[in-house]
Amino acid sequence: MDHVQRPLPQPTRVTQPYWDAAKEGRLVIQQCGCCKTRQFYPREFCTACLSDSIEWIESAGQGPVYTYTVNRRPSNAALSEKVPYVVAMID
Repeated sequence: MDHVQRPLPQPTRVTQPYWDAAKEGRLVIQQCGCCKTRQFYPREFCTACLSDSIEWIESAGQGPVYTYTVNRRPSNAALSEKVPYVVAMID
């Protein structure tokens, strides 16, 4: 079986700050400059108040786990050597 290369993310103008921080080993999320709501995945506006005053803040790296799953089947061929892996929702 040929080795399948893992697809790389294609940063956009909106997501570029996230990927730049990831290259440095940092996890950043967006925070609204108006209502202070935090959100992830990156968007151009606040999902709570629709403001476009979005800031990037560094995550503390910890929080309550709401749910998780252990993936034992790869979602695509490139992840076949990565299973099992965990996907979690964390506040």
